[in-house]
Amino acid sequence: VELIALKIGSKIGTSGNGLEPDHFLAGAPSSLFDLVVVPPGKAEVDILLEQAAAIDWIHDAYGHLKIIGFVEHASPLFARAGVSTIEERGVFHIDSFFECAQEHRIWDRELKIR
Repeated sequence: VELIALKIGSKIGTSGNGLEPDHFLAGAPSSLFDLVVVPPGKAEVDILLEQAAAIDWIHDAYGHLKIIGFVEHASPLFARAGVSTIEERGVFHIDSFFECAQEHRIWDRELKIR
């Protein structure tokens, strides 16, 4: 598990007890990872909606056929990236994500995006 923050030096979490991220958003494209989860806090979604790197990160994960997990309040990020969170094989609410993660890639999505 590797954590990604919006900026270098930003901790993930609250109350000064945050986790030290392994990467920053613009420096760690989603293509580097086998599968991804997008779990921003509710307060961070509006900030991320204004960040091209955040939108591109989701769009690229989808384009690279990654299995993608998300929390419900991250849905606006997916909408901005042009990725549906409804009835999409390989894009899962976090509750179902780990079950599908064993597949590694969603190959039947390839024809749809190429």
